[in-house]
Amino acid sequence: MSFEITKGEIFCIYGKSGIGKTTLLKTLSGLHKEFSGNLEKKTPDNISYFSIDLPYGMQLNLFELNVSKELIEKLELEKFANRPINTYSGGQRQRALVALALSNTADVISLDEPTSALDNEMAKLVIETLLNSNKTLIVATHDERLLQIANTKIEL
Repeated sequence: MSFEITKGEIFCIYGKSGIGKTTLLKTLSGLHKEFSGNLEKKTPDNISYFSIDLPYGMQLNLFELNVSKELIEKLELEKFANRPINTYSGGQRQRALVALALSNTADVISLDEPTSALDNEMAKLVIETLLNSNKTLIVATHDERLLQIANTKIEL
């Protein structure tokens, strides 16, 4: 497999469940050793991985995690911003994760299924926020709407 990700683009990885989307994201982010072959990355090395399953920071609130107020508002999290993330519902936590990811200073942000637990309205809000972020994003997804806005997509 070979691909190039351009600065500022949304790069989507899609395919059936269990095909290796999450493993690829983790490998690109340096969190997982490749199973075979060689991973050849040409800068940047600064890739941050975000998933709803990650436990870090869950006892903190969005302000303690330095999430921008603008993202808190865009993702309709104002009511919850002062509460620890571990008290959020699944959908609130997923939107908080996106806000946290987009507040990160990494050169590339990898997001694992950022819309999977969201209703239609909130998924559209997240997609619009991702589209307007100007970040370089690598996204594993099943969401057709995310695939439609992707600059590049690769099927596993």
